[in-house]
Amino acid sequence: MKNRWIIAVLALFFSVGCGRDGAPVDRTYNLAWIHGDRMKDFTGRGSVIGMREAMFDLDHPAFAKLSLVYNNARRWKGGESVEETHGTHMLGILAASGSIRGLAPAAGYALTSTANHNMAFEELEGAGVDVVNNSYIMATYSGYESISKTVKNQTLYARGGTGIVHVFAAGNQGKHLVAGVAFPAVFAAHALIVGELDEGDLTLCSNYGKEVDVFVQVPVLTTTVGGSFGVDRGSSCSVAVAVAVVAKVRQLRPDLNATTIMDLICKTADHIGGVAYDQKDEQGNMRSDLYGCGSLNADKLFEAAEVF
Repeated sequence: MKNRWIIAVLALFFSVGCGRDGAPVDRTYNLAWIHGDRMKDFTGRGSVIGMREAMFDLDHPAFAKLSLVYNNARRWKGGESVEETHGTHMLGILAASGSIRGLAPAAGYALTSTANHNMAFEELEGAGVDVVNNSYIMATYSGYESISKTVKNQTLYARGGTGIVHVFAAGNQGKHLVAGVAFPAVFAAHALIVGELDEGDLTLCSNYGKEVDVFVQVPVLTTTVGGSFGVDRGSSCSVAVAVAVVAKVRQLRPDLNATTIMDLICKTADHIGGVAYDQKDEQGNMRSDLYGCGSLNADKLFEAAEVF
């Protein structure tokens, strides 16, 4: 089965790359696709989304209506490296207004560029965030132990006990993430790990495996630095989509705690790929060795959250 999807995406890999601009326009998903029938009237209003990125181009016209509840972020100063542009791409998926519509344009945003992750998370908790967009992966797959305690405590106890949902990118190295790898196993059930799909199946870019919770369809059209727009892809973008969905759920049901929301995301995911989902996790969710719980289904999630 794995050979099938590897062959299917070889051409896309060489023409697009992993986590870069350049996907063919006719294969781009307009951001409106995720709003769905059940979620189209929800814009994230009342939710606060936290982001830790190196910098943001906050002068981009698409952010003219951005609701900043906290800002300790560095402003973009003309650089073109991934570090300097990444935050602008992610923020656009969530918050853009105007010529493209982000997925949670009415949410409040707390932004920081604090390098120390634990300190950044403490800042964001102080700003009252409901969900944190962690669209990065540490290159060495180590270091996550140093933040796992903070993530766990915020998931279980922040927001008066309803918790913060931390969403992490699975990464774009094409690796099979297994239980023995420090990331993402170190988070156990205290964070949501998200990978990338394209045309409904895995790509050569996205990391995959039972330890990844759900996968989300990209590429998407989003904001780029200097006031422009472009196409981006990778598990970073998939994280931003998932974060918007969490913000919408919290708009609908602010009483649901973080662990319940993450569990409902797994329980309502679509089993894809024609493989066995025969590995039960601690929450009773059935997982595949390739696709985790499957593909995020926002409409099914919303239905489940409404009646929970």
